[in-house]
Amino acid sequence: MIAAPSAPASGPAPELPDRIPTAETTGSDLRCDILVVEDDAAVATLLENTLRRQGHCVRRSCDGHEAMAYLRQHPVRLVITDIFMPESDGLDLIIKLTAFNPSTAILAISGGSRIGGPESYLKLARLLGCRRTLAKPFELPQLLAVVDELLV
Repeated sequence: MIAAPSAPASGPAPELPDRIPTAETTGSDLRCDILVVEDDAAVATLLENTLRRQGHCVRRSCDGHEAMAYLRQHPVRLVITDIFMPESDGLDLIIKLTAFNPSTAILAISGGSRIGGPESYLKLARLLGCRRTLAKPFELPQLLAVVDELLV
């Protein structure tokens, strides 16, 4: 499920998880700009927290099906997707997203699979329309530099 931003302890009722905060609902110009698609909860939380500390509004999804359903309703500027996920993998998401909205930047991340390292899968991701790739494990400053590059 896509995780909603944390709501303040007091004040208005929290927003529904499937809504991106907007100027009308928050009184500001807040807009979610990044969707993290990762089935490993620990990795997803690390990415989300790192990006939020840099001032980004971040949403999360655990697979490509859920991510695509969300993206059809809520465009974002950047999708960071793992390649290997159980229900719908990152390669399938890259194909669908580039057909649906080619202006969305995509960063693919992968640690490889049981049958090979990440290099061949990340190369395929680039051929399918992904703008940048990172092999796991990667350093967080490296991730932030790529995110900054893609959001320019």
